[in-house]
Amino acid sequence: MHNTPTTVEVNDPVLLRLIDRDPTVERLCTGFRFSEGPIWNPREQCLYFSDMPSDIRRRWSPEQGVVEVRNPSNKCNGMTYDRGGNLYVCEHVTSSLVMETPAGERKMLATPWQGKELNSPNDVVVRSDGSIYFTDPTYGRMPVFGLERKQDLDFQGVYRLLPGGTLGREAHDFDQPNGLCLSPDEKTLYVNDTTRAHIRAFDVAPDGALSGSRIFAEHVGTGNYNEGVVDGMKCDEHGNVYVTGPRGIWVIGADGKHLGVLRLPEIAGNLNWGGRDWQDLYCACSGFVTVVHAPAEIRDVRLAIGSNAASVWWVNGQEVIGIYNDRQTVIDDGVSKRLTLKKGPNVVRAAVVNAGGATDFCARFLDEEHRPVKEISIGLADR
Repeated sequence: MHNTPTTVEVNDPVLLRLIDRDPTVERLCTGFRFSEGPIWNPREQCLYFSDMPSDIRRRWSPEQGVVEVRNPSNKCNGMTYDRGGNLYVCEHVTSSLVMETPAGERKMLATPWQGKELNSPNDVVVRSDGSIYFTDPTYGRMPVFGLERKQDLDFQGVYRLLPGGTLGREAHDFDQPNGLCLSPDEKTLYVNDTTRAHIRAFDVAPDGALSGSRIFAEHVGTGNYNEGVVDGMKCDEHGNVYVTGPRGIWVIGADGKHLGVLRLPEIAGNLNWGGRDWQDLYCACSGFVTVVHAPAEIRDVRLAIGSNAASVWWVNGQEVIGIYNDRQTVIDDGVSKRLTLKKGPNVVRAAVVNAGGATDFCARFLDEEHRPVKEISIGLADR
């Protein structure tokens, strides 16, 4: 395990009633393709999480470390439990919401909408009365994260599955609906929209129907994936909303006020509470950030990548190269178009999206004559 001191950005002192000023981030495990959907199992005292590009579901516990539990996993994403210990799973490959019972039985709960295949259920939450809400963006119809195929529906929506099994569409005006969570009194449902970088709130009627859609929080970043976006989202017992975003986990009060950010060393994709006393916050993170310091402007350089995993690379916020499919580490396997390194710090970000276990890579900048650029220094970014 690796411990990293982190920084809390405090916009309101209320935040320090919730989070220590100097918390430590502990890296429990690494080497996955893209981790998502963390969910704590209180009976087994372990964390389950998905690894979509690997098509594997895993679990982590202090005693056993990481154990593979389902392979293939239909590139599952968000997961949650109900009071009976049933696990609800969003599957990208099957475009379905399924339930797995403690006895191991698998039930398909939601797959078609009016005769057409759902896009790819992404995240799910269960109300105490048994009503189930889930989001349905198109991410599971993209390469790596799902099964590439055309979209049957012409919208991205939010659905409610009634205890009797009836599927109802509650909203269809989202661009990419993603994370969702209920308030402690279950009278409000929060749903974020990744590309629009905002969170919407809905009133929840006694029968579970949604109404009163409104913007709860906006400008949670810009919707730029390499900076971190609204994705996983949870609500604490006080009604505060915790959501992924640029620099880490954003904390937003029940009144919509931005309280601050729990900064993380990697881009966060999702989060959940767990541990014996439910005081531990588990975050699924991916990617890494490096700073290249140039003593002067350097023109016409190219970023060359060699890796045994598919990955996407950005320089100063601009995507410059992506390499895909299963591969071996070969130096300069992929080379970007020519670009300019500005004088001073240049931020290089990468997201590994297709790897088996540990990932090897090499990256370097090449000059006009394909020689390594040596007039630079490398360091970690202060995110």
